[in-house]
Amino acid sequence: MKKKHSTLKELQEKRYQFSILDLSGMLNDLLEKEIIKVGRTADPKYCRYHKVVSHPLDKCMMLKERII
Repeated sequence: MKKKHSTLKELQEKRYQFSILDLSGMLNDLLEKEIIKVGRTADPKYCRYHKVVSHPLDKCMMLKERII
């Protein structure tokens, strides 16, 4: 059976077991341990996980999903 992919709306409304305030710290830990490798920039809409200027890290549903 194939896993159903969540819609963008479902991901935006999803509640996670961790605070979005902790997301940046968690990513820093993953980067430090080289579990995830990403680029860096100072743009506030730069997603360090996706390496694109699109959305801030605290709105990154893909990273949240990967952590859980």
